[in-house]
Amino acid sequence: MAEQESSRLHLGVELGGTGCKIAIYKEADSGLEQVFLEKLETSQTDPSATSAALVEAGKRGLAIVTGQESTLAESLGVASFGPVCLDKS
Repeated sequence: MAEQESSRLHLGVELGGTGCKIAIYKEADSGLEQVFLEKLETSQTDPSATSAALVEAGKRGLAIVTGQESTLAESLGVASFGPVCLDKS
């Protein structure tokens, strides 16, 4: 377990029309190794609920991978099928 805790972790999020995926990768000598994947059914009418579900899935995944309640990822990548509206307010 100590090896995973010291590894640099990276989050990947795919935003689809009816579902989302969140994956966690750790750095290995051969590149990135997937260590967690969760698929979520999403509401097409409630972006706040979808965002909250993704955040919780990410926290849960990081806790599973590291065995720690609070862990930060080194990076976050987001893929979306269509336009993403970034609210900068």
